[in-house]
Amino acid sequence: MIKRKINEFLTLTGLRSKGIFIPHRYIKSFKTRKYRYLEKFFNKYFHNMILNIQSITEYEDNLIDLSTTFEPEPRWNQDWFPRLDAASTYFMIRKNKPKKIIEIGSGHSSRFLSKGIVDNKIKCDLVCIDPKPRANIKNLPFINHIELKIQDLNIDNFSFDQIDILFIDSSHILMPGSDVDIIFNHIIPKLKIGALVHVHDIFLPDNYPNSWSWRNYNEQTLVATLLLSDRWSIEWASNYIKSYLYKEIEKTFLHRLPLLNNAFESSLWIKKL
Repeated sequence: MIKRKINEFLTLTGLRSKGIFIPHRYIKSFKTRKYRYLEKFFNKYFHNMILNIQSITEYEDNLIDLSTTFEPEPRWNQDWFPRLDAASTYFMIRKNKPKKIIEIGSGHSSRFLSKGIVDNKIKCDLVCIDPKPRANIKNLPFINHIELKIQDLNIDNFSFDQIDILFIDSSHILMPGSDVDIIFNHIIPKLKIGALVHVHDIFLPDNYPNSWSWRNYNEQTLVATLLLSDRWSIEWASNYIKSYLYKEIEKTFLHRLPLLNNAFESSLWIKKL
């Protein structure tokens, strides 16, 4: 809290840029609303998600074994990329057998991506774009780590129209020129039909957690608009599954996987139609 207030002071006074400040008039606060149309959209893919929950049991032994691993191997005792997010990522790699993945924002998720590729025993190029990953990804198999921000790269040098999976864990802030702007308005339109997209920290059809209000994330409002274009199907939504389909989780080994207190499960997997 103290560090946050110091950063706010430095930014507001112009002494140092430690964030983004957006002034507004006449509005004391913002009241969030229920995403009613999105609820209907998510319900449309209810059975799709149940099928994937049932299918993930094929990899029970592989995922249970990770309970005894240590860094830099993928592990459960962390809250950056917890249980349902990590398990679904491993599952999506095993199920879809991608040949090319680009990940924007790396760390614990990269470890599960790499593990899925290794266990598939097929060649796959995994490009991780992140100047400072939240977890060590050095020496992980199949990873080509680019230590730059996506804003600092010429995206025309990447064949986004040929990738199978775009994996996103961004700053979660939409502003002109931000990573979210570049990803959703310049990269995603290039993806081929059938490509999978993962976006982390998405709580739709619910709002962001109240405890996160200070972060001022707004990425999922853009994701909501993308989904309502009706050109995407939902393959997995961790928050929706935990909130509305938990009885299905209890039927599988997933409910026995470790989950740290206060960890938010929030992966969204969608497919371009």
